[in-house]
Order: sequence, then C-alpha cells, then structure tokens
Amino acid sequence: METLKTTSQHLASLVFNSDISSLKQLSPLMELFEEVHKMDSMMVFNINLIVEELVSNIIFYGIAGQENGRIEVEFYTNNAGFELKLKDNGLAFDPTAFENQPVKKTIEEQQIGGLGIFFVKKIANQMRYERVNNQNHLYLSIENRK
Repeated sequence: METLKTTSQHLASLVFNSDISSLKQLSPLMELFEEVHKMDSMMVFNINLIVEELVSNIIFYGIAGQENGRIEVEFYTNNAGFELKLKDNGLAFDPTAFENQPVKKTIEEQQIGGLGIFFVKKIANQMRYERVNNQNHLYLSIENRK
C-alpha cells in the first residue's frame, strides 16, 4: 500500500496524548461508525482492537514521559474496507519489522510482549511503515470479510 487509496473517504481523525485515558474517546467513535456507516460489528471490533493496541503501545513505549507526546489517527473507508493512518512523534519503531513471538498453548507459557502486534498483523491485510521528519507513519488496510 504505497499511499491511501484515492477513492478513500476520510471519516474522522482523533488525536491522543501521552495519557492512556485519552483512549476513552475511541469507543464513541467506533459506535458512531457502526451506526451511521452501517459497518459490520466484526469490522468495528477489529478496528477498535488495532487502534487500542497500537495507540497503547505508542503511549507506553514510544512517547512515555514526553509532555508533548502526540498520536494522530485518521480513519478512511473505501469499497474494499477500511484504512487507518497513524502518526506519532515517539521513538522510531517499525511494527512491520517486529518478529512475531510464537503463540503458546497456555497463558502461563506465553511470553509478555508482542501479542498485540501479532493480532494487528493478523487482522490487517496490509501494513506499511515509514519514518518521516522524526515521526512514525503507519498505514493499515483492513478488508471486509463477508
């Protein structure tokens, strides 16, 4: 996915800061998408999971301790499904290069860390990362699975 598709329709943008409580603004938006745009509930669940995982990782590891930490998330829709663009001013981190940890059979065996990115990679059909002007840019595409 070189760029967001030109046929994409911008739906909304959210800005999060370095406080994890800023994630509370996500749920009302997801409910609105489901209601107004007649989005499939599984698609809404998947988008919510992806944004929560990525934004919380950025807050805890990318912009932790930064007073000016900022995460922008843009939401787009198109005929094939949904697209997300995340941009943050945190430490450089390319989740597309992150090697997945093997999923264990029991929770006790599971190593802490990496499971959220594993889920994001499983849900997203395409992911592309770039570092531009000291900012992380992550583009994701999630296709309808009907």
